[in-house]
Amino acid sequence: DPNAYPQSHLAFVRPLRGDAPRAPAWGVCLDTVDYAGFDLTRTRGAGTTGAISADQLLALERALFEALLSRQSAGAARPVWLMFGHHPIEDLEPASRARLLGFWDSHPEIVAYVAAHTHRSDEKTIVLPSGRRALEIIVGSTTDAPQTARVIEVRDSPAGGAAVVLGWRLALDAAEL
Repeated sequence: DPNAYPQSHLAFVRPLRGDAPRAPAWGVCLDTVDYAGFDLTRTRGAGTTGAISADQLLALERALFEALLSRQSAGAARPVWLMFGHHPIEDLEPASRARLLGFWDSHPEIVAYVAAHTHRSDEKTIVLPSGRRALEIIVGSTTDAPQTARVIEVRDSPAGGAAVVLGWRLALDAAEL
């Protein structure tokens, strides 16, 4: 139903590579065009402003819990999590931004947020409500100038603390090719 968008969202958690449920890194995939509880007519239309409902975050909370239970029963270590959403944090409407940052702050195992939308490659340090710093990685575009992409790597901390996220920006120089 084309008019059902206020009541729906598509959000899930998945291993980022095979061997589920033992995969060491998992993704928290957000629907950033979840307009439940947001008046879309206050924007320039669907997609221009990102939104995340409280219901979506509640569903993701359950999915994270279920994934952790399945890993525990498989004898696997706690995974490292990356969040993925289309809209960068600054492009979320204010209430959604606050909800997302609060959710992220309550999950220290989520090491970064990966977004797109702007077609420009960037990295930003996000200060969560507790004061903890976290990383936002905005991937570029391989079709729009400047043509860029990102390689993202998650590594165990050498000191045994939180995982470390590394990102490399790859730029394609079409004129050189």
